[in-house]
Amino acid sequence: LATTDELTQILNKRGFETQLDHELSIARRHGVGGVMIFVDLDEFKPINDTHGHAAGDEVLRAASVILQGQVRETDYVGRLGGDEFAILLPRSNKRNGLRRAQELDKKLNNAYASWNGIQIPIKASCGIHMYTSRAGLHELMDSADKAMYKIKMERKEKHGIAVR
Repeated sequence: LATTDELTQILNKRGFETQLDHELSIARRHGVGGVMIFVDLDEFKPINDTHGHAAGDEVLRAASVILQGQVRETDYVGRLGGDEFAILLPRSNKRNGLRRAQELDKKLNNAYASWNGIQIPIKASCGIHMYTSRAGLHELMDSADKAMYKIKMERKEKHGIAVR
């Protein structure tokens, strides 16, 4: 329970950072890297304000199911808090990471959460960051977060994925 998010049943921030730290030590030992994808649900506050927190919880659960369904057995999905998620793709390259982020973006932004007989659209922004064997945990989290916020701003003009 100390590493699992009670609502979504995926890793919580502590659990995700523990796995990330472990994968970074493997990256240093073997000279490999990977990809981190940061996901932030867009327009989440209006869902809570309009339909209530139970509806927001259902959107979070639906998003986590989608995220879990799009990763390999060796990848990690975590809820970092609120409406922010992260996906760690160890030993993945930039091309595959970008493809996976685009697939996630498409799946999330075409999905709905069912709550009390209504379909609530899920909207999300995804940012990716490549990491190397020299990456540090906080640097990697910060860079992926910045890439995600960059796409949130760009999305107002055009749909896409931010890469750092």
